[in-house]
Amino acid sequence: AGFPANWTSAFAGDYALDPNVVNDTAYSGTIIDDLQSLPTMSLVMDVDDWFGQSSDPASGGIIANTQGRGRAWEKLVSAEWLPAAGDPSSATFQIDAGIRVHGNGSRNLNAQPKTSFRLSFRNDYGDARLDFPLFDDSQVASFDSLVLRGGYDDGWSGLSGSTSAYLRNQWLADTQLAMGQASTYGSFVHLYINGLYWGVYNISERPDADFHAAYFGGQEEQYDAVNVFQGTSNPDAIDGDL
Repeated sequence: AGFPANWTSAFAGDYALDPNVVNDTAYSGTIIDDLQSLPTMSLVMDVDDWFGQSSDPASGGIIANTQGRGRAWEKLVSAEWLPAAGDPSSATFQIDAGIRVHGNGSRNLNAQPKTSFRLSFRNDYGDARLDFPLFDDSQVASFDSLVLRGGYDDGWSGLSGSTSAYLRNQWLADTQLAMGQASTYGSFVHLYINGLYWGVYNISERPDADFHAAYFGGQEEQYDAVNVFQGTSNPDAIDGDL
């Protein structure tokens, strides 16, 4: 109730856990424990900020406009963290942040209805940084942004389909770290949007200028961070310049 039947004019909404999984005897007896076996991240904001059909960033929703880019498409969201069952730290947080869609090819709802997101922590929303020990073994416990990856290249609803493992991207990063090289720390969470289950997500650092300053020293302004631009081979400076 209160959520739209369609996410766009051509794309129907898809809500709740798949009954084929929940009611399968292989999983039905453990599903409650399974949902507590990972940390939980809860994201809450006005339903229209998720699904509003307008193409105007002021009133349109980020899931209904997954191609929307830039600060104009960043919305105020409440992000809350709950630990996994049995976590001895029992640490939690709530922080107001900005949220926008993250990624390139994964922005196409027809190719991947499980949207990836980026959280940005700014004075505009409250605290300028998230101070919380998210990742085991990392020396960094203060972040100005985080990525919630939906698994476009390695998820059931993306390119991999039935061969998805959800692990490949993070496995590559973990392996690079284990070999003493620089890479992004990450882990996995159960994500909820306005109380509705949204799936397993890979929460990870974003290798921008702030990331490099945190691990290698100096100031953000001393680093150039370069990415490919919108799925092409053209480089784009997300921090600094080329």
